Amino acid sequence: MTIFAPRLVSSVHERKDGRRTPIEIGWTVVGIVVPLLVGIAVSVVGLNPPESKAARTSLYSAALLLGGMEIVWYMQTGYSFFWRVAIACALCLSIGIGLPEGLRWVKRRELLIVVPPPAPEKPLTIVAPPTPAPPAALLDPIVHIEPENKIVFSTRSDLGQTKGIYNITLNNTGLEDVDVTELLQRFFLAEKGQTIILKRVHDVVSNRQTILKSKGKLPVRLDFNPYLETFKEVAANFAGGPSRAGVYIIAKCRRLADGKDYTFTRSYGLFNFDAVAIFTEGTSMDEVLAPPQFKSQFLTLSEIVPYLDSADHWTSVITEVSTDANGKIHKRMH
Repeated sequence: MTIFAPRLVSSVHERKDGRRTPIEIGWTVVGIVVPLLVGIAVSVVGLNPPESKAARTSLYSAALLLGGMEIVWYMQTGYSFFWRVAIACALCLSIGIGLPEGLRWVKRRELLIVVPPPAPEKPLTIVAPPTPAPPAALLDPIVHIEPENKIVFSTRSDLGQTKGIYNITLNNTGLEDVDVTELLQRFFLAEKGQTIILKRVHDVVSNRQTILKSKGKLPVRLDFNPYLETFKEVAANFAGGPSRAGVYIIAKCRRLADGKDYTFTRSYGLFNFDAVAIFTEGTSMDEVLAPPQFKSQFLTLSEIVPYLDSADHWTSVITEVSTDANGKIHKRMH
């Protein structure tokens, strides 16, 4: 009895030198690569979480490689029709069943992964913003024009003093910084008749803004010398009563914190028309040590101070110009 079996290598691919044919080499490569791709698919599915996309790619690649090799072999093999069909059906059946089953297996592995339930949401806690501290209350500036309650002489040339020139000070003793926006020195001659009249001799105004810090000092120079002759002449031409020269200091300040304006004042009386000393109200130079019947012949700074802020009591020095019979011009200030 004779049994016929297919020839493993067709006459087309036989080589007389015994070397392997390209089909044999191709099947060898496929036999290595396909199991390797399947192994990769199995490995990546076992990861946590599984790499399902990589596993499907490996299975598709293995099926495509095996199917492609089967087509190439079928076209070039020398096997008989029966064996070609049988081997091709076996390979197609392996691919047709193995690939879908492999994909189903990957799908099942995906469904087996237990997804942990989402963590319960923490209750929303609304934290109220801290209540801002109330703004610190601003304090009124305290600026003193010094000296206060004092007699100041200018007769000590050995100490560098010049008669008629005095140094006073703006002293910020408060806690707020200020801007000195205007400083006015109003030199005046007060006349006491039926009422007190203040004659404005000259205004020295400084509009140079100067920051005066808390606890800081600003020096100010008073010079009576340019006005002494005017004081003497106007007082001599007033026959209605006594006169007193002096200066009224007005310092206009602005609080830096909020721009609020403040005004500070101080008056100084001139002891005599030689300007040897100045004094503030309430000092010994401001007192009249005379019997009551003679007090009307004196004018104190304390009597003048209540009228300094009254515009109705201020007037200007008037200069009269006249000509005598000889054509000489005479000037008279009153």
